[in-house]
Amino acid sequence: MTPPLAHCPDHLGRRDCRGEHPTSARLHSLLTGGLEHYLPEVRLAERLLAVAPGLSRSTALNRRWGQAAAALAYGRGIKQYLEVGPALPSSSVYKPTLRKLLGRANLADHWYVNERPFLDLCQVLEKAHGGRCPAAVVYVDRDPFVTGCARASLDRLPRVNCLTADITDTAAALDAPVVISTLTPDQPVAAMLHGVLEEVADEDRAAQTVRALWEWLPQGSTLSITHTTGDLYEPGLMDDVAGLYRAAGLRLNPRTKAQIVELLGGLPLLGPGLAPTHQWSLATRVPPLPGEGAAAYAAVALKS
Repeated sequence: MTPPLAHCPDHLGRRDCRGEHPTSARLHSLLTGGLEHYLPEVRLAERLLAVAPGLSRSTALNRRWGQAAAALAYGRGIKQYLEVGPALPSSSVYKPTLRKLLGRANLADHWYVNERPFLDLCQVLEKAHGGRCPAAVVYVDRDPFVTGCARASLDRLPRVNCLTADITDTAAALDAPVVISTLTPDQPVAAMLHGVLEEVADEDRAAQTVRALWEWLPQGSTLSITHTTGDLYEPGLMDDVAGLYRAAGLRLNPRTKAQIVELLGGLPLLGPGLAPTHQWSLATRVPPLPGEGAAAYAAVALKS
């Protein structure tokens, strides 16, 4: 596949947008049947699936839970969204690469083979609203490939913008002109940190990111998170997965439930609190999530 070089920022150079090194976003795209991946992601996925065959399933669970969290916020009347680490588009049909990696015999074990496509945030909101995206949205990602793809696909939406930034530099990200011009300061915002904190190795920096974002949010806002854990797999398995990530130059720092509770710092959580993704019962149209394969905790905090 030819990469969308037009989306590549000038300061990166064209070589870095040709997929010579794996990225988390393209790896997750591959693991959920998407098209935006290259040979480095395929090679890494082969190693990961050899160690943890259920990894594509757990990645899909996280994507589906993110849709549920967005629909939950919209159901509470929230019309502004700050999504950090937005995923690349995915597909409801297994593309040849993922089919080959999983093996035809195993496809029946994957519950999302015949599911509808994974929707991006605007598509979720359009579905809930029954029309054009009704919300103001800012996508934030430190990977310019992701924000480049997002800009290319969202140009038609006047209240949707993208920002290439590292959310752990929270003040700089939230003070960016695109955030200030898109989101109304005194109106609730649904902030989403899905699969983000696990990329931050330093505990204090991860906790500070949560605190700073929470302090910035207006009353009535929600903050939702997912975080990879080894608690739900056999002992040591997620450490092996994290080791493969790090060997490929990617960040993955699974944490226990107790460690994630510390990161959240006593935020007021809705529903079951911090629980595995499949244990969340959200009042949305998203189908119930199966428990087998879950590898992350999820939570939604409400600032009242």
